[in-house]
Amino acid sequence: MSESSGLGEESQAVLAFIHASQTGVLRDAIAALEASSPDDLPAVVHSIRGSLGSYRLHDAHAHVADLSRLIADQSTSPASADAARLGTVEALRALQVAAEDRSVISHG
Repeated sequence: MSESSGLGEESQAVLAFIHASQTGVLRDAIAALEASSPDDLPAVVHSIRGSLGSYRLHDAHAHVADLSRLIADQSTSPASADAARLGTVEALRALQVAAEDRSVISHG
């Protein structure tokens, strides 16, 4: 077995792990956003944005990036930030349902 062959197998294992973990990562991101207060929202958004990107959840990452830009804008009111947080939760829930549906289809 060549070294490059081993790397390919490792890459496939990593990709399989990432894919298998995506639904849980989305679920955790949703829970974190739901539980966040206005004061901790920027830190929560920063944390989940990194996780979503690491797990290749590009659509979810884009929604959270939009929220991040909005809450970083000093002119955004607390009510607007909270409405955007709730909208992001709903968008992530829709992505989670779609991911779960794909998982059921592919496994079953």
